[in-house]
Amino acid sequence: MIESYYQALSESLLQKTGIRIDAKEKWNLIRNHFREFELAPLLENPNHPLWDKLFNVLNISETYFNRDPIQLRSIFYKILPDYIKNTGKRKLSVWSAGSSTGEEAYTLALFLQSMKDEGEIDDYHVIGSDLQKKSVDIAKKGEYSTYSIRNDLPNGFSEFLILSESSVRVRADIRSKVEFREGNLLNPVPEIFDLIVCRNVFIYLDEISKQNILTQFYHSLYPFGNIILGHAEYNDSPPNDLKVISIASETSYFQKSGKEESSKKETITHSKGMNHSEHSSSERISHRQARSNRETSDRPTERVSQISSGLPLSPGETKESSLLLAFQEKERGNSEQAHFFWKQALYEDPYAISAYYELANYFWEKGDRKTARSYQAQAWTVLKNDPARVDFIKKSGNWVSEWDEFLNHSL
Repeated sequence: MIESYYQALSESLLQKTGIRIDAKEKWNLIRNHFREFELAPLLENPNHPLWDKLFNVLNISETYFNRDPIQLRSIFYKILPDYIKNTGKRKLSVWSAGSSTGEEAYTLALFLQSMKDEGEIDDYHVIGSDLQKKSVDIAKKGEYSTYSIRNDLPNGFSEFLILSESSVRVRADIRSKVEFREGNLLNPVPEIFDLIVCRNVFIYLDEISKQNILTQFYHSLYPFGNIILGHAEYNDSPPNDLKVISIASETSYFQKSGKEESSKKETITHSKGMNHSEHSSSERISHRQARSNRETSDRPTERVSQISSGLPLSPGETKESSLLLAFQEKERGNSEQAHFFWKQALYEDPYAISAYYELANYFWEKGDRKTARSYQAQAWTVLKNDPARVDFIKKSGNWVSEWDEFLNHSL
């Protein structure tokens, strides 16, 4: 029986990739794709080609161009412009970590090419890496079905693609800026990056692996460089001197600290040496941000995010805003948009019990029992570690009776 290999295979996979097989559904997938005698060579040979097939079975990732446009706009209209202002860098190196079949890496390149065309940067290079050879091979070709563009592209981006009725191809000059390779995120890389984007990867990993990977990312960043994860994929304190920065109702990210004096010196030098073209670049950044705002306001499902982030908010206001927006979207029947805001609320306040409750219900109704139980377990952990917070919430009259059943009964 396949169960006889459970412990050994699970530990071997965890050691190789950081992926833990802890759900019945995962083992059912393995049973459907492998026979008992096929698994033995995996345990005997850590480089056996059958590992690639196992990765493909366990790591089914959905990716497409311009996925999560709100977060992408935050990266390219706020996070990177601030980074350029702080460092004076004009050539950017970006890592799409866990890039799957490449659509995300190419999306990052499209944004960077737009910045280059606008004169905001001089040049860029994107590296996309993935554990699966099959995915890397697809990414290198840069050709996809039209379903890969199921989100509207920002204005002008279609010029970077060759579109037909049945396919989408990335233009050759854009492909030349993107390098794909096989890579395990648990292993160090030789390059240093200005930005690391690793979205929808940590959901597969155990907590120790997440910490180890974030440490590797830290050592692969320039000072003031940034790490972007998917929403609510990591809720613990970050390692090293990474700090957490939130953009209200849009995203949160990790930033590597820099030496303060060095930063001031670079800023002063950059300011003194600023020529006319660099002033124009700053103006162009503002124009791009204004253009982004116009595009956002034309999309009803994203308008609420634009409104909520129009003015700086205090921490308390930010938390309330995300939860309020989530419930507004729920009442309107926009479950996916509400799902985004509940995750954002957890970034801003890990004690947002209503967000845990609603997210557990959301995933339970979608049939994802594992994720639903995970949010319930996180709520247990958070509230168990701070009973005084529970008492405070109850005394303030903000405790909802359904939460008792939620916390006292296993999903």
